[in-house]
Amino acid sequence: MPSSSKIFTSEIAIFDDSGERLTEPHQIGTVYMKMGAGGFEYYKDKEKTQKNRIGDF
Repeated sequence: MPSSSKIFTSEIAIFDDSGERLTEPHQIGTVYMKMGAGGFEYYKDKEKTQKNRIGDF
């Protein structure tokens, strides 16, 4: 049986409440992911998609 595998790359970042990227350890923030293969979008809701993004994340 042939197998099929794809490599998907992603980048993870943590942002504070003002949208600044956190780079130091032990800081509290929200985790965002930049998906390399097409990204994520809410189904038929571009406004919600944009509202929940920071830049490319």
